Amino acid sequence: MKKNQPGLYAQVKNLPWRRIPVAARQHGRGHGRQEHRHQATPAQLAAWIRGHWQIEALHHLRDVSYGEDASQIRTGSGPQAMATLRNLAVGILKTAGTPASPPPAGTTPGNPPGPWKPSDSTRHEQKRT
Repeated sequence: MKKNQPGLYAQVKNLPWRRIPVAARQHGRGHGRQEHRHQATPAQLAAWIRGHWQIEALHHLRDVSYGEDASQIRTGSGPQAMATLRNLAVGILKTAGTPASPPPAGTTPGNPPGPWKPSDSTRHEQKRT
C-alpha cells in the first residue's frame, strides 16, 4: 500500500492487523520501502487472486469497452461521475443477464454485425427515395 492514496491508506492502516493470525513473517527493504510479508494458505491465495481478477475484469470493461482511458473528462467531479455511470451500466447489463460489453457500433438485434458492403447502403438509399 502506498501513501499516494491518502484515504485508502488511512482505511487500510486502521484495519485490525494485530488480530490476524500469521504463520510466518518476512521483513525486508525493497524498492526504497519497508516490506512485510505474511504466509498465506493456498485457499487464501486462490480467493485473493479470484477477487483481484474480478476487479481486473471490471477495469478491462471500463477501459476497453467503454473507452474510459480515452475520456477527455479530467476536471471537477466529472471523472468520478463518469466512472459511476460506467459501473452502473455494467451492473445493469450484468443483472439483466446480457453481455456487459457493448455491441459493435451500428449493430442492433435486427442488424447483427457483419462485413459492410457498399451495395448494402446503396440498396438502402434506393428504398428510401
